[in-house]
Amino acid sequence: RLRDRHGRFLDANRQPRGLGQLDHGGGQPAAGEVAQTVDFQPRREALFLSQPPALESCDGDDAVELSESRNPNRVHINVKLNCRALVILSETHFPGWRARVDGKETAILAPFGALRGVVVEKGEHHIEFSYLPNAALIGAALSAAGVLFVLWTYWRTRKPRSV
Repeated sequence: RLRDRHGRFLDANRQPRGLGQLDHGGGQPAAGEVAQTVDFQPRREALFLSQPPALESCDGDDAVELSESRNPNRVHINVKLNCRALVILSETHFPGWRARVDGKETAILAPFGALRGVVVEKGEHHIEFSYLPNAALIGAALSAAGVLFVLWTYWRTRKPRSV
């Protein structure tokens, strides 16, 4: 397994995967049973713990390019898809990640129960994943409030200068 300079694991070809739809209709076997079957294709199918998104099946190769980023909290992906598909980033899904497709906020799904994926329509698109957990925002706000309180206290308790 390869790692980029931020320690993220990469596929040998450094590309996320665009996957086709896995039908989770009634009477389907559990995800663990599906994953153990001989005909399961993890490059073409994704398992979900909840209802999977509606995708399209189409022929042809999709173009996927992972852009280099100097910030480990941002991932940029350019894709050219032949039909509506799920683009999966082989990194762990964790609260605090946000996704944008062509600048518009979109939901992040958890294919295979652990990875990050977004549904993308047919055509050329730019996907950006960014990490900013709510705890960091709350911590910054509390730190700023603490600094303001110290400055206010200093201002209120200072002794006037004698001339």
